This record gives sequence, C-alpha cells and structure tokens, in this order.
Amino acid sequence: MVTGATLTLHEVLGRGTQGVVRRGVLRHAAGPARAVAVKRLMPAEDAQVAALAIARLRDEAAALASVSHPSIPDFVDLLVVDDALALLTRFIDGHDLGALLDRGLALPPRAGLELVAGVADALDAAWNAPDADGIPLHLVHRDIKPANLRVDPAGHPWLVDFGLARAEGAARHAGTVVAGVVGTPGYVAPERWLHHEASPAADVFALGLVLLEALGAPPALPVSATPGPSPILLDPARWRARVQERLAELDDVDAEVRALLGEALAWSPGDRPGAGALRDRLRALAPAADGPDLRAWASGLPAPSPPLGTGEAAVLQPFGVRPPPPRRRVIPWIVAAVALFSVLAWRVPALQTEPTAPVPTEPPIPVQTEPP
Repeated sequence: MVTGATLTLHEVLGRGTQGVVRRGVLRHAAGPARAVAVKRLMPAEDAQVAALAIARLRDEAAALASVSHPSIPDFVDLLVVDDALALLTRFIDGHDLGALLDRGLALPPRAGLELVAGVADALDAAWNAPDADGIPLHLVHRDIKPANLRVDPAGHPWLVDFGLARAEGAARHAGTVVAGVVGTPGYVAPERWLHHEASPAADVFALGLVLLEALGAPPALPVSATPGPSPILLDPARWRARVQERLAELDDVDAEVRALLGEALAWSPGDRPGAGALRDRLRALAPAADGPDLRAWASGLPAPSPPLGTGEAAVLQPFGVRPPPPRRRVIPWIVAAVALFSVLAWRVPALQTEPTAPVPTEPPIPVQTEPP
C-alpha cells in the first residue's frame, strides 16, 4: 500500500455469498488515478467461513500477482477497506459473456472463436507461469463459465475471477480447508466430480461448454441448484450423445469447428486438446468463420459502464499478518513438555497412545435428478 493513497467506491459490479465487487478509483499523491475493481469480503458470523474467505482471497491475490498476461487483470493491492479485507485489481470496462447470453446475444462464429482463443491463451499462460524460482506454477482456474469471460469495447477478451484458482506449485492459504468440488456445477468436468482432479483439461472442458453456448447452442448441462453432477455427465455414452445433440444444433458453424468442440468436450481428459493447442486451432479457424471479428462485433455493443458519480470515500489500511512468536520463547516449553511426558510414561506403564480412529469414508456425491 502506498502511503497517502485514497480510494473512492462507485457502483456494485457483482455480489457473491461472501463478498461484493465494486468499481473504484485509486488515487496516489503522485501519479494518475487508476480504475480498479474492489472485491471486498462481507462479514461472516461463522469463524470458519470467515477464515476460508480470507484464505481464498489471499490465494487469489497471490495467483494474480504471479501471472502476467494481456487477458488477465493486473493485481493492484490487497488492503483492508472499511474494516474488511479487499482485493484490488485492474477494472475491466466490458461486458461479461453470461449477461450477453442472457439477453439472447449469441456471438457470430468468428467473434466467438476469437474470444475463446484469447481465454485459452490466458489459461495456457497461467499453467506455465513461473514462480520466483522459475518453476511453473501450474495454475488452474476451476471456475470457467460465461460470467467469468469479458469483452471490452475494443474487442479484447478477458478472463476474470481467480477466486477458486489453484496453483499446484505454490503454497496456499486455503490449502486443505475444504475438500470436494468447487466451481459452478454446470461447467465442472466429469473427472472433477469422480476423482476431484483439477487439471488444465478440466478448464478446457469448461471452456468448450462456454463456446458451445456462445455460438448459440443451449447449455449442454441443466441449470440446477442441486450441488452435484448431472447423471448424464457421469455416463460416458450418455454424455457423448448429449454433445452430438448440441453440436447438431450448430448447423451454421463450420464442421471443423464442431469437430474441435467435440474434442474439447471429450469425456476422458486425455482425449481433450491442451489449452495452447485449443488456442492455436481456434485462431487458425477464425478467419474463415462467418460474421464479423470480435473487435467489430464489440464496437456495436452499448457502453458497458455508466459515467462515474460522486462515489464514497473508503478508509484504507494495509493488510498484514501477525508475526509468529520468537522461537526462543517456544522451545523451552516444548523441551519441558517432552521431559514431563517421558517421566509419566516411565512411572505409569499403562499410559499408552490411543489407537487411531478409522478415517471416515467420503460421502457419496449428490446427483441431480434428471429425466433420462
């Protein structure tokens, strides 16, 4: 945090169960003002829920600070804003694909291919981005869906919301706090439900589902509030049949594009192209696809954001972590405890360690009810 910085909060951009995102303007004593998106955590009564939300926001900040890509918003700062932890990132003045599709605005084939190719490039960069030691982070997004893809007025694609991202090669604050599947059920790959595997192939699968909808097909999976997979997705044969049904509805889309979509939506992760390969093939197919390119199409959309009003001044504080107590104060207590335990064990032969309780088995995955 730069001393003397001020933050003005403007309209709400989105809300979630644990926080709210607002548009903001960050000003420093020296230098120009900067438009930012402010993801601020909301108060939580449950201490575990609050701790998990803070851990995930810190992980998101670390992920964004580690990756530099033209389609991933820049990390700005992690601050305490009005007594709550907040992540500041570059504000993307654009339309999210989910809102456009909700309004019935499917993309022309060429624009859709270019949008998804840009996001695939971002996923490839996130996977291969090096950490401070030059080792690939192996970062996966885990929440690819239409609402997390944006296009700005210049026709540039963006991938946002790394709140559920996971870096295989980095220490995590949220680590093992929660087991199971995170993400949006209608865009989660089958192997994540069955084996809890978060891999680049799962992100490619979700991106294939997004492209399918962006080109005008209905969602391949039902929209349901049930926190579990569709039975269609867990059956390879039924899933392949569903994919073919959806691809058949894209009769105005080139056969090569439909074939590539079929590969991206393969039930087995090993049969899907990597994010980099998907990007290359989409870019090769885009020039021959029908319709305007992404830039021309985006120029015809209405202005994405309203003019700035007066806003509200926020109170800023740096975010810090309390340092651990000095080791010299801890070690004598440990030594004393070990010595006392040794004496008790010698004087009381019956004192033994309790047998380890069996590890409980994982509960079955709740499956959505859906007609065959």
